[in-house]
Amino acid sequence: MKNSKYDKTPLITISDENIDPKRIWFAALPVNIRNEAGKIGIRTHNSFSALFFRTISITNHLGKKIHLNRESVVGYISAYYDDMILDKNPSGLHKAHQSHYKELKDLSDQSLIDILAHIQYHYLELQYTKKFLNHRGVLSVVPLKPSVFARVRVWFMDLFIQVSSLAIWVFKFFLMMQNDETSLKKISEEMAQQRAIEAIHTTPAYKKHVATSGDVERKSLPLLADLPPMTKESYINKNDEKSICRGGVLPDQAKFDTSSGTTGEPTIWIRNESDYKLVLNNLRIKLDALYPDKEIVFINAFAMGPWATGTTLHDMVAPHYHHFSPGAQKDAIKSFIKKMAQIKNGPKTQYILAGYPPFIEEILGELQHEKRVNFGGNKGVHLCAFVGGQGMSEITRTNIMNKGAQMVLSGYGATDLDLNIATEDPLTIRIKRLAEQYPAMMEELFGSSRNKPSFWGRWDPRQYHVSVTPCEEGKGTLSFTCLRKTRSSPRIRYDLGDIGEVMTIDELVAVAKKYDPSLDISEAKLKFPVMFVWGRESVAIFRGANIAYDELEKAVFLHEDLKKIVRKFSLWEHDGKLDFLFELDPTFQEHISTHSPLEDFTEWIIKTIQNSNSEFADAVSKIPSEIQSSHTPKVYFIAADDPHSPFPKTNTQVKQKPVIRDEEASLQATLLTSDGLQDHKSETTLRR
Repeated sequence: MKNSKYDKTPLITISDENIDPKRIWFAALPVNIRNEAGKIGIRTHNSFSALFFRTISITNHLGKKIHLNRESVVGYISAYYDDMILDKNPSGLHKAHQSHYKELKDLSDQSLIDILAHIQYHYLELQYTKKFLNHRGVLSVVPLKPSVFARVRVWFMDLFIQVSSLAIWVFKFFLMMQNDETSLKKISEEMAQQRAIEAIHTTPAYKKHVATSGDVERKSLPLLADLPPMTKESYINKNDEKSICRGGVLPDQAKFDTSSGTTGEPTIWIRNESDYKLVLNNLRIKLDALYPDKEIVFINAFAMGPWATGTTLHDMVAPHYHHFSPGAQKDAIKSFIKKMAQIKNGPKTQYILAGYPPFIEEILGELQHEKRVNFGGNKGVHLCAFVGGQGMSEITRTNIMNKGAQMVLSGYGATDLDLNIATEDPLTIRIKRLAEQYPAMMEELFGSSRNKPSFWGRWDPRQYHVSVTPCEEGKGTLSFTCLRKTRSSPRIRYDLGDIGEVMTIDELVAVAKKYDPSLDISEAKLKFPVMFVWGRESVAIFRGANIAYDELEKAVFLHEDLKKIVRKFSLWEHDGKLDFLFELDPTFQEHISTHSPLEDFTEWIIKTIQNSNSEFADAVSKIPSEIQSSHTPKVYFIAADDPHSPFPKTNTQVKQKPVIRDEEASLQATLLTSDGLQDHKSETTLRR
């Protein structure tokens, strides 16, 4: 075959066998400009296979010879020029693509490499607005009426899901048959289409719900993207419990749960026994895969009773592991850990403490303060924290680990759907921490180095199809379609309201390798995609500027005194103003010197956030002088466990709000200014 050699072309290439041994990408260019799963960079060939394809041989910056597939080079450059087109009209874009492709195909090999070299070295200078990988979460344009072959594939996958939950080796065996991104994406879409059709024909409430978008009885059903999203308000609350179930009847042996969200107002959720058992088995497989050779002691610190998370976790661990499920009872958990540390310890016993992040941090912090439990080593407690229910920053993870946990894993789920849809793993944690060090990496991934997603986890696309519903602000909300045929109450494009994005694991890893070529990505062999979640209520607005909760959190933990005297905090939006609320730690007096004046906490918080947030800095500087005193953000303290505190109590199921809105009248009686704190710093109890 025709083969051209250009040994002097200094293209900076990256590759990794854990992604795809047959593809390379470039350090200074987008990793997936074609916006297709499995199309990282450019395809390559070894010396033997290059004999059978038209290739362009180059020598990269490390002196390694690489045989590029010429067709792939043309496709990559063509997609790059397509992406430069401002007018994204589909018909116009298609014509432009055809024109680009034909012109590039007629160029010489040297010209193609020259173009790659040119855009590599001038990419940052081009008048081109970089954006994140825009194909993520886009719904397929395939009509809902699937082919016969698609129906057969879905039938087999339904069977695989049932069988795979029996044991971890069965799960791994069936996964090997379909562990590539293109196949997983395709079967996930086909299963979502099938579940939507079944729900339309079997579920009265959903048939009525879909009817708002057109005639569902027509032969040519609408696209999956055309179906109206489900929400708790538009679907669950507008229909009775029977009508949202298949056949309009409650399932046999129905399991009822309630959830509270941040309001405390319960909603009833219905599950059938067979699907519930399948969910439990899937959770157990994840745990067995993480700790295959250890004796597990599971401590369930999520609220019990009617609340789904706590009871579901208990039902999952009870038949298989040592377990203790006191719910959110801090003293009981501390006592249990102290006693069990004398009975079972060392690296062969794995303790797992599950609960909300602030609660886990509080428990381990008090154990550390009491110095009654040794963590790690041959005779200590080896503990991993499983957290969920709210977002967690890397600062919180580090704090929990500094207080005794060897690893902290966060899960994403909802009682509306399932307890654990997606889970962090060591790979996504490493990449998240890497991105924290490189603002340019964060910008390449998400279009901004600020307002970072709090959750980076992976999910099984054979269990859930996840899409992104665009919002006016530019990002979108995640929509979930449950793919298990066993579910009695279907969820089709169910929108929790969480702002998020999705990405293939190869794309995430490819971007990460640009910034750390030595990064360990061995877990990328599992091709489950990645979900990023910002959440619903983690950003406050002050005079047009967005302030993220994690910016406040960073300011707190950079201050040596503040991080020791407070245990909970939130942004407080009220009456056109923004302030910072802090709940004091019960032992705060021990961490403040009575001989040293307190620093101005307000000034510290404002300056720290201003350093990373130019919008906030500009908003503060432009406060009119006549209202500057009353509208400049301030710090307020609340006594520990004040009965009128807006922060949730230790033994409650209600989640902490990262942003508290309004509530000014109810909070006034609880507030302590920093001056008030000065007056109380040496006292055993606080007086208002």
